[in-house]
Amino acid sequence: MPFTLIHGLISYLGLRYFSKDKNVLRLAFLGGLAPDIDGYPLLLGDFDLYRKIHHEWLHPPIYGLLFGIFFSAIFWLYCKKKKIKFNYFAGVFVFFLGFLMHSLVDLITSDWAFNFIYPFGNLYLGDILSLKNYFLMNALDLLIVFLTLILLIYFYTKDKNVLFELFKS
Repeated sequence: MPFTLIHGLISYLGLRYFSKDKNVLRLAFLGGLAPDIDGYPLLLGDFDLYRKIHHEWLHPPIYGLLFGIFFSAIFWLYCKKKKIKFNYFAGVFVFFLGFLMHSLVDLITSDWAFNFIYPFGNLYLGDILSLKNYFLMNALDLLIVFLTLILLIYFYTKDKNVLFELFKS
């Protein structure tokens, strides 16, 4: 279960070459971050509440679609106001894919299950690799972080904008 920012970068890098639209790519990044919004109890120091709600509230893919619709609408309104071209449906799709990539990485690197088809039924998925050894789980997390950083460096050598295009207007 990599750090939240790494989830955003994985989603961004994974979807970067499907679109050149900065706003769509921002939605991919946000989609990768969104499932961990339910981790806010950690900021409050309440680890028990965190264990109760994290992976329960926001990891099911249906939320990726709903949040994608919402955030794409916000981006569409912003772009309309600024007279910037923006493909709303591409935004929804890319946000959803970024969200799904986050959930899939968590399925691989965590023993923490979540209801994949909520609210339509109960299909709890988790611990796909059956890694009960926390040393191996942490090693896999570090490998994912390392590979993400390697990809960032690789893409940076090919395109100097890769690190900054999310934040430039």
